[in-house]
Amino acid sequence: MVRKVTPDAIDKIRLEGGVTMDEDSKWLLEFWGGKDVAGLLLMPPTRHVMLHLNDCCKWKEAIRGKKKLYLV
Repeated sequence: MVRKVTPDAIDKIRLEGGVTMDEDSKWLLEFWGGKDVAGLLLMPPTRHVMLHLNDCCKWKEAIRGKKKLYLV
């Protein structure tokens, strides 16, 4: 847990589109690169993070609600 975030991990986030290379968002990659894994996990949740968690829970429930059980 107390290991630095690797440059490969930062590149993976960028390549998968998690953060764009726009000047307004590039700072986040630099910020994460200066932290260790434990520090990132122990950051207090902000309103912004809670907003995303709320959206994810809604998507999860919507996906679960669309599943159909087919008996043959």
